[in-house]
Amino acid sequence: MTAKSPAVVIGLGLNALGTLRALDAAGVSTYVITPGVGDPCEATRHGKKIPCPAMNTDPDALIQCLLKLRERFDRPAVLFPAGDLSLELVSNARELLAGGYLFPFPDKRLVDLIIDKNRFYRFANERDIAIPTTFFPDSLADVAARADGLRYPCLIKPAVAGMPWRQKGWKIMLANDRRELLARYQVAAAVQPLLVVQEVIEGPDSALHFSLTYADRQSECRAMFTGRKLRQYVPHYGISSLAESRWYPEVDQLTRDILRTMGYSGYASIEFKKDARNGRFYVIEVTGRTWYPHALSEICGVNLPWLAWASLTGEPLPSLPKQREGVKWMDEFNDLRSAWQHHREGNLGFRDWISSYRGELHLGHYRRGDAAPFRALLRQQLTKSVKTALYPAYRVVKRITGASDNRS
Repeated sequence: MTAKSPAVVIGLGLNALGTLRALDAAGVSTYVITPGVGDPCEATRHGKKIPCPAMNTDPDALIQCLLKLRERFDRPAVLFPAGDLSLELVSNARELLAGGYLFPFPDKRLVDLIIDKNRFYRFANERDIAIPTTFFPDSLADVAARADGLRYPCLIKPAVAGMPWRQKGWKIMLANDRRELLARYQVAAAVQPLLVVQEVIEGPDSALHFSLTYADRQSECRAMFTGRKLRQYVPHYGISSLAESRWYPEVDQLTRDILRTMGYSGYASIEFKKDARNGRFYVIEVTGRTWYPHALSEICGVNLPWLAWASLTGEPLPSLPKQREGVKWMDEFNDLRSAWQHHREGNLGFRDWISSYRGELHLGHYRRGDAAPFRALLRQQLTKSVKTALYPAYRVVKRITGASDNRS
């Protein structure tokens, strides 16, 4: 039993780890539902671990785990999904979970809207929200008819990333010309029938800006954090690997305007890209769950998970300070991979690489008092490196052993 409402985080990667650390720092009792797949973040000292091995493959397993877990609480727990799939699952099961849980994300109508890119981009077009040029093909013939009118490169995305798409490990597909667009659309459509084709906004990774906020029931933002990506992995079209806190008044105002237009309440992040040609900010996506590098906001004093928890539980709302500027957050090994790839492409010199880490830098897995995730990450990467180095020798030994067996 707990004196105050606990918090339950679903999934365990860097965004979930950031949520656990933020809530623990505010004195909130935390639980985390994890599939137990060996993610280094599972080594954290934060949160009571609740194993749910089938949560990523069986939607009902997660819901049943939540129903069983709520029997431990004498007050409703605040639920923090750390991924789109878990957000969609708990949103769909809201009526079943109500009474035992509080939800820091919007109602099902809006969750469905922001998860389904097809619906969201149509919604944005109808309300003059600036988005990249986008169309919604229903066949290869439709793509072929529009292909000559597009500016390349362009992206192919799933309207909703279903399990087959996730199992492939895909995020987007890039097409540099008409031929690639048609060929890759066929491959993508065989896995995910409902797709979106979208032109690429020109500019480097550092042109990607983001806002993190929590909106009340009147769609008014109770606190705001803005920043930008410096690099992402994979480069150009991946997730943040190096991010920086910077205050952008235009991003702040755009975020407030968009959320009011949507009638949005709850935790939100919006990613924008600033077009190198005209300086205009275009919406890339709206997210209703904790964002990958959102630990940066808590490090800079804007503890949004705590604000969301307090808003839902009736606790006094924290007075959050203005964000600290120029602080950086790094996903350790993924950023090394990203920087190396940029270096090989010829657009990141060694000195610029080193200088990108200057200033106040925080690591995603490491934190003083909670270094175990970083140690687990080091062990994981070392094991992978050893296996990669020994694999050629393994193949030779296997071939020789196989030959000996055949001769006998």
